[in-house]
Amino acid sequence: MTASVARTGQPATGQLSGVLSGTGHDQLRLVVLTDQIPHAAPAELESIARPVYDSDGHLCDWRLDVAHAEHPLSAEDFQRFTGWRRGFAVERYLGERALITAFLDWAAGHCSVSKLQVLRLDHARIDYHRALEMGRQLEQVRDYLGRHTASGLGLFSPTARKSIRGFIAAAEPTTVLALGTVAVLLTPDGLSLRQPGGPVPLLGWHCDDSNLAARTAEGELPLTGDAARLLRIVGRQATDIEVRDCPIGDLIAPLLSFGKDATDVAGTAHNGMYLYSS
Repeated sequence: MTASVARTGQPATGQLSGVLSGTGHDQLRLVVLTDQIPHAAPAELESIARPVYDSDGHLCDWRLDVAHAEHPLSAEDFQRFTGWRRGFAVERYLGERALITAFLDWAAGHCSVSKLQVLRLDHARIDYHRALEMGRQLEQVRDYLGRHTASGLGLFSPTARKSIRGFIAAAEPTTVLALGTVAVLLTPDGLSLRQPGGPVPLLGWHCDDSNLAARTAEGELPLTGDAARLLRIVGRQATDIEVRDCPIGDLIAPLLSFGKDATDVAGTAHNGMYLYSS
């Protein structure tokens, strides 16, 4: 299964569409098994731990079963589970699916990412040899970005030290998120809002529980309805957003750092990896 980039167009009324709809906002992660997986959870975790099986029916991991836990999970529950799971598995988060897909599209014209294409999938079993090749390609990407200037767009909030969401533009306009006749679009010129009154280039926005105003080159523009709803979703409900250029290397730092770390652990453990999304 290969993820595709949604282009501009009219979405069905009342239905969200665009690269952040569906599974586009899912977080990708790699899990490396470093020891034999226990076939049963400890007694104190039996009611909250759920076994995970691969497509062949083999036990491949354990997860917290938040939905079916007999009681609300406490901080101690999380600590006990993560401490137990750390004994046989290492997990590394890579970033948002839409951003990683856009990065793979961009990188194909600049450096070799053939072994990284597996990251377009919802889930996958990655064998040991491919894991090592992925690590080498991540090193090559890091080297390329260190020698070339390449920027995307980041959404920044005063309460966050790093961008809270990143985008890498394609040559053609991309629908980030759309509802009815309103859409947030990404182009090489930046982020904009398409609405019946005409396009609005976005420098940012700020909001409270009741109101939202977009920042534009001409000043602030109050927005309501679908336009305000889309911007709240795109901005992860942050109350103050600034849109600005950001080096691609910074946007995909978790992939470059944590992804490479996962491949190094796979090499040390002489084991493969599992790709998950949620």
